[in-house]
Amino acid sequence: MASVGKLSGEVPYTAFYARKSFIDKHGQVITKFTNALAKAITYTLQNDPKVVAQDIIDQFPDTDVDDLALMIKRYKDYDCWLENPYVSEEIFTNLEDFLIDFSLIKDYVPYKNLVNNFYHD
Repeated sequence: MASVGKLSGEVPYTAFYARKSFIDKHGQVITKFTNALAKAITYTLQNDPKVVAQDIIDQFPDTDVDDLALMIKRYKDYDCWLENPYVSEEIFTNLEDFLIDFSLIKDYVPYKNLVNNFYHD
């Protein structure tokens, strides 16, 4: 059985939403949050899965650290994680393909209507 991640390629599995009014009013918060995500992504990609698993195991209380390390290793092996928080139109479309295939959305939404990469370094 193939992994969904392996078949789909890079997909922005995790997304964060903020209203335009919040973004306009709190740009520094958005920038700091985005930079923190970038650091976390870099750390995860540059470290051994077991080390990362040990660092985050408290966030997964019902999971064994070895199982978590294996999951992290698989994501790394399949090159599923983005290298940074920037969401290109191509990977956004990958996400929409996935959501349409599983009947979670009916049609594509214009990239420019939903994605704001302005605060990415």
